[in-house]
Amino acid sequence: MLWLVIYWSFGIRVPTTVPLIYQGLSAVALIFYYKTKNFRLLAHIQLGLFLVTPFAMQLVIAISLAVVDYALGLTSTDRCNRISWPA
Repeated sequence: MLWLVIYWSFGIRVPTTVPLIYQGLSAVALIFYYKTKNFRLLAHIQLGLFLVTPFAMQLVIAISLAVVDYALGLTSTDRCNRISWPA
């Protein structure tokens, strides 16, 4: 969590949002478990978080790369203006 706060303070907010949301939801689930002692519900919530978090992180990375590509003009449909990358 310390690294996420450091990144957030330096302005790197998009990649740190998903882990911060995960930590918040996990803390809420643990508090709910502490009050209700319903382990099955805690296990389902944690399993759902384990399955959704990597997908959400990859989605954020893909969106960030798409924005960078668009900003640099790498998604141009004009073949003459495209940057040719070495293979």
